[in-house]
Parts: sequence; C-alpha cells; structure tokens
Amino acid sequence: MGDTFRPFDAFLVAVAPLPAWSDAMDPAYDPAVEPAPVDLARPVLSHFAFLGPLGFAVAPPDNWERGAAVAIPFVRDDTVVLVVVAPATVGFLVVVTPGVVGDVTAVGVLQSLAAAEGRAQRATFGSFPVPACTPQGFDGLVARHAAAFADAAATLLAERPADLRHIAARTAAAVDEVSRAVQVAHTRRRGEAAWAEGRDGATVQAYERLSELDTLDEDEARRLATARDREAQTAAALERGDDDEREWLDRRADHVRLTHRAVHEAFDRRSSAGAFAAWEDAATAAHEAFEIMYPRRFWDDVERLRAGDPDAVEPLLAFLEADPWCFRSGYAKETILRFLRRHRLDGGQQARVEGVLLHAVDAGDRREFRMSCKLARANATPGLRAGLHARLRSADPGVARRALLMLTSIKRPRLDAAEVAIARGVVLRGAERRRAPRWVGELAWRFWSDDWEDELRSAAISGAPGSDAALRVLAALPRTHLDPESSDRLAALVLRVVDHGGNESWFERMAPRVDSPALRAALERRQEHPDDNVRRRARWALNAMVRAEARRTDP
Repeated sequence: MGDTFRPFDAFLVAVAPLPAWSDAMDPAYDPAVEPAPVDLARPVLSHFAFLGPLGFAVAPPDNWERGAAVAIPFVRDDTVVLVVVAPATVGFLVVVTPGVVGDVTAVGVLQSLAAAEGRAQRATFGSFPVPACTPQGFDGLVARHAAAFADAAATLLAERPADLRHIAARTAAAVDEVSRAVQVAHTRRRGEAAWAEGRDGATVQAYERLSELDTLDEDEARRLATARDREAQTAAALERGDDDEREWLDRRADHVRLTHRAVHEAFDRRSSAGAFAAWEDAATAAHEAFEIMYPRRFWDDVERLRAGDPDAVEPLLAFLEADPWCFRSGYAKETILRFLRRHRLDGGQQARVEGVLLHAVDAGDRREFRMSCKLARANATPGLRAGLHARLRSADPGVARRALLMLTSIKRPRLDAAEVAIARGVVLRGAERRRAPRWVGELAWRFWSDDWEDELRSAAISGAPGSDAALRVLAALPRTHLDPESSDRLAALVLRVVDHGGNESWFERMAPRVDSPALRAALERRQEHPDDNVRRRARWALNAMVRAEARRTDP
C-alpha cells in the first residue's frame, strides 16, 4: 500500500475539504465504541448502486485502497464519481469530475484530481466525519450520505454530458442542508442533556445556538429563560458584595477548586456522548472560574509590579496576605514574591511581608517557598528573625525545617549553640530520605565541626538506626577527615552495597573518600562478577574514584 498512498496524500492536500462537523456531532458517534476494522468498500458499493442505471461502472476492484482508506471510482465516458472514505483523514467525500483520459482506476483518478487543481471543474459533496462505529452504524452513515447525494445530484447526473457547474451548486447546497440538520440535532441533544442535569451555562449556550438557527421551540425558549435567570443568580453569588479582600479571594478560590474537581470527576465518567458533553461544560466552567479568580486587572498589577510601579505593591501584597489556595495560586504567589524583591518597602509594608513569610514557614511545603526565602533575604527584619528562631524550636519537624531553610537564606542568621544542635538534627532528618535533597549537603557543611564529624562517622559505621542518614550526610560533605580504621570500615560498607545493593544513594560519593589500592583491587575483581548488578555498581564506584582523582590533579 506504500505506493498507492502517495497519490491519495496528494489528493488530500489538493482537493479534500475540511470535515463539515466534528466527530462528536455525528449521529453515529459513540465514544464507548473502540475503533475496529470495518469493511469500508461494501456499504459504498451497495448504497451508490443507483449510479449503475445512470451509466456508471465501478473501476476494477483491485484498484482501490483497502484498510485505512478506500477510494472507489464510478466511471462513465464523460464523468467520474469518486467516493472516498478515510476515517482518520478526510472522512467521507464524493467528488464529481470530468471523465479521466487513460487510467480510470482509483489511483489514476486520484492522480488526475491532484494534478488538475485549479484547472478542472468539479463538484464535491462532503467531507463528513466518519467516527468509530459498529459495522451497522457505518452502513447507516453511508446510507444517509448516499441518499442525500442522490437527492441532490442523481437527476443532473442522468444528463449527458453532466453539467458540473449545476451539480456543484446543488451539492454545495446539500452539504449546507445536511450540516445544518446535524448541528440542530446535536445542539438539541446537548441542550436537553444540559437541562436535565441542571447545567445552566450549557443550557443557555445550546438554546441560544438553536435560536440563531431559527429552530427554538416554545418549550426550549422557556428553558432558556429559566437557565438565564439561574445563571444570573449564580453570577450574583460570585460578585464581591460586602466581602473584604480576604473573604472575596477565598470565595473565588473555593469556586476554582469546585470547578476543577468537577472537571476531573466529569473526565472519569466520559464514556458516553452526554458524559463527554458534561466534561466539556465542566472545563468551560473551570476556565470561567479561573478568569474570575485572576482577572485582567490582576495580571496588569503583576506587570506593573515587575516594571517597578510602587502603587502595584498594595493590591498584590493583599493577595499574598489572603493566601488563596487553588489552581495556579502557587505560581501567582511565586511570581509576586519574585517581583516584590525589586521594591524598597516602607515600614508598614515590611511588617506585612514579615507576616507573609512567617506564614509560608507555617503553611507547608509549597511551590512558592523557595521564592519566599529569597524575599526573606531582602527583608530580614528583626521581627522576621525572631519569628524564625522561635519556629526553629517547633515540635513540628516541617516547620522547624522550613524555618532553618529561611534562616540560612538570610545574612548572618546568628544561631546559638542549642540552635546549631537543632539544625544538625534537621539535616539528619532530611538525610533520612533515600535521595537526600541538595540542601542537606549545603547545610551539613555550614554546621560542620570536627566533633560533629566524629559523631556522624561513629553513627555511620555502627549500623544502628540512623546510620544510613549519617552516611548520606558524610557523603554530602565537601571533605572529611578519616583515620585509617574508619576509612577501612567505610570501604567495607561501600563493598557491601556493591555486593548486595539496597541503599545506593551515597556509596558513589563515599567511594572517593575511602579510595585505596585495596578498595580499587576489590572493585576491579567485581568487574568479573557474574551478576550484572554487582558489575554495574562496582563500575559506578570506580568511575567516581577516577573522576575525583582527575579533579584533584587538574591544574
């Protein structure tokens, strides 16, 4: 089929119009039907048999494409009627063209049409979508289109020679008529389903479209009026009213969360045409809620803040203080925090920022926390420092960790001995994760001392609970001081990981610290091990040692 599809591709580019409506609007559309092989040719031959008495003969059956597409020419000396069915591309299309000289097979007709773009008179009927459907559904689809084409063109095709200009006008009008009928039926189904499910926005949209098509009946007009009234009441409920800024933001954020939850729930249920429509309506409502939450003036204020306008500080600082929690709120707050660093704040604004930053420590691990730490560096007020020192001693490990990260992001955090001990404990808790975050190594080095290193080394070698965390901290340090006995014991731990696997998050970084001829020889021997995983881990450790050696000797 490779060669036969080349003229078909050229035909698609040169001749085929876009589908008259989407798959989801077609009467045969059923999202529950899985695409399956359908005999594309048989229904075409059956329902276009009316062309036989008009003098048309079907081209030899071995000259049309089978499988993903079919192109069947009905040939007469003066005219060719080409019926194309290609579900994945053009859909269903009939092209009426003057008789072809020479090759009258499907490939020949396609080549002739593609080459004659802009020169030959022709009429088209379609294209119409061909959604996935059962064989019976596909047969019904072809029957409907064949009947509509026959009504429009059969009488004119009976004439010899056929008047293609007249046929083109009739088929174009027929396409409009068929398309209008499909749109009306689809819109009416959508409106009825939306009304039954209480989706007022979708009800209004559907019945307003029927009104535009001049097909709205009295019952539908009453429904439209009722849905408009209820929509107006919903819109009024989302107006600010007497709410203060915080209450107004919270109400909008609640609305965003509800609509986005509805999108996910509707997505999980979209196994029928009605459920698919409900999902589309939920998505529309979510977009509208997003626009209410972040109106144009909000993004204008953000742009003004970026440009350095001091008048933009107040509304966006109020947004940070309200701390709405919904879709894209973390991104919005992160952006505001970034641009707020560019502004010189007065005393009152600094006090409010202080509250925002301390709330960021209390609230949890959010997207905007890293930018909060950067803003803290630019606004390290005494009140902020005092609040962070107090939170460092919190019984909540998350609050203590975030307080430490914000404290260490500002200049001269001034931790006393007790707070340094707390900070080291935070670092060890961070190292309990299988892949320790980057800040573990940075803060470990910041709070390093010979005594702490001795404690870490003893804990790492002991094998007691917490030894893995101690190993990760030791491995993250830029350098360590190891006596021969400690180095040998840590090398033994590296080999144990190479041999047995398990926690592999630290041994590559530890291997260069305990590098020795004996360890290298042991790793080289494991390069011949029958187990692929042992060979892989041994290779990783050796490569880490080689890279570290190269860095030490590189001038």
